[in-house]
Amino acid sequence: MSLWTSAAICRQKINASATGVRAGLAAIRAILHRHRLKEDDLGSVELVLAEVLNNIVEHAYAQRHDGVIEIFISPCEAGLAVRVFDTGAPMPDLTLPPGQPANIDVALPELPEGSFGWNLIRTVADDIQYVRVTTQNRLSFRIPLTQAPPPSETQTEQPS
Repeated sequence: MSLWTSAAICRQKINASATGVRAGLAAIRAILHRHRLKEDDLGSVELVLAEVLNNIVEHAYAQRHDGVIEIFISPCEAGLAVRVFDTGAPMPDLTLPPGQPANIDVALPELPEGSFGWNLIRTVADDIQYVRVTTQNRLSFRIPLTQAPPPSETQTEQPS
């Protein structure tokens, strides 16, 4: 069964910057709140999207200031289906990072600064897929919900 059987309830186009991500996450949270998602579900969506969007800003658009990120969220039988598109640099080797847990059983100065994001994304989200289509990165995943997904009534806001 395809995750994309319903129309998007949320469509966002944000600037690929820290302020664009913050504004986009706030707008997405507001839209999903209007669809009566529980706080735990809102938190899961926001957590995963924050990691994904910040990775795009930091890595795909590394030295660029003209980047745009598009986010589409649709209800699906098993939760919310999320698609994120950007035209930044592709993932290394055109594959998703493994998302292995970082070794935290080390002395404080030796703790890694990164390596936590993709493990977190893979822990919370399911059915994660990445593909590069011409100049566009397309990441899709499903976030399970503790309640039934909201009905399809698209709301679009462009915060930044």
